[in-house]
Amino acid sequence: MIRDQAKTASTLIEVFNEFDQIRRSVSSYLEKTDEDWLFRGVSDEASRLTPRLLRLEGGGDEGDEYYDLEECQIRSDVLNRGASFLPDRVIDDWSLMYIMQHHGFPTRLLDWTGSLSNAAYFATRDPATSGKDGAIWILESQRLNQSVFGSAASFFWREDPDIQRFGFNRTPRSSEDMEWLRSRPAVTVFPGHVTNRIIAQMGRFTVHNFDADGLEARAEEVTSEAGDMRPFLHMIRIPAASKELIRRQAAMFGGAEEANLFPDLDGLARGLKPMIHWLRKYC
Repeated sequence: MIRDQAKTASTLIEVFNEFDQIRRSVSSYLEKTDEDWLFRGVSDEASRLTPRLLRLEGGGDEGDEYYDLEECQIRSDVLNRGASFLPDRVIDDWSLMYIMQHHGFPTRLLDWTGSLSNAAYFATRDPATSGKDGAIWILESQRLNQSVFGSAASFFWREDPDIQRFGFNRTPRSSEDMEWLRSRPAVTVFPGHVTNRIIAQMGRFTVHNFDADGLEARAEEVTSEAGDMRPFLHMIRIPAASKELIRRQAAMFGGAEEANLFPDLDGLARGLKPMIHWLRKYC
């Protein structure tokens, strides 16, 4: 239902307008702050809202216990083999998870941002999917957390006792902890600023259980139970033909470009490539 109701936007202004319509429709029955809204850009609209750990090739039918054991092994490998690469800012398992996510390791985190312009950039940046429609997902974090914990908090912090069972485990979880997780598909967390990328991207995360489609399923479930209330997940479709324009507009209006969102030498190198191509073509 959520995907079927997606609106289409062909310019960044249309993206802003579609979001404003969503915001207004929700504000008619719920008070919202800017912190309640999270955005995620995906270059292929068919992409599922599934964390990287649960997207690994060969996964899908092994069950929660398999993924739990796999996660323990990955954490151990990173600590043992990657110790010399980890910054001093890794002070606990939550900050380790944030670091791992931003360096491409499989985790149960899903990336979001507090900036709609940043999400528009991420929905349009990948040349490999230039022929596919992209999408911007919009999440009402307060309503997700309300459905999972009965809490009106927009975010949870790593120190919050309510979410500790979502974190890393050094050994496989007990059956009691696993049962607790199964009924809680995801919550939103405000990460510590352990990487410059998190700061530059206005990074936020949802941390998930081991259900690959749990977030979308919970949104559909809550909407069905609430009757005429809108879902806490929304999608704006970005046509393939509009990607280049929206990507340029995201940089022009919101400063969302590769070198700014990835403030390191790798990001700068990737950011220079389009400029070099432009100079060779027009100069």
